[in-house]
Amino acid sequence: MAEYESLIHLSRWRRVVIWFCENPVGQAIWAIPLGLLFAAPFFYIGFWWAALIIVAGVAFALGWSAARRRLLRDGRLDKL
Repeated sequence: MAEYESLIHLSRWRRVVIWFCENPVGQAIWAIPLGLLFAAPFFYIGFWWAALIIVAGVAFALGWSAARRRLLRDGRLDKL
């Protein structure tokens, strides 16, 4: 059987913080506004910033692949 730890000795605000972190309902209460905060750029700036992140990721993957092929073929990479 799990041991029970009483939190009655803590102040009320600390018990509330613990409840927000450990209880699934508390996690949903702070996670929903946090998710909306992270999605706010979609509403104000538009979708272009996400497209830039995707393009940067694809460009990095292509560069990585080209450098890896060159390293495997020649055994060395030229400095930039």
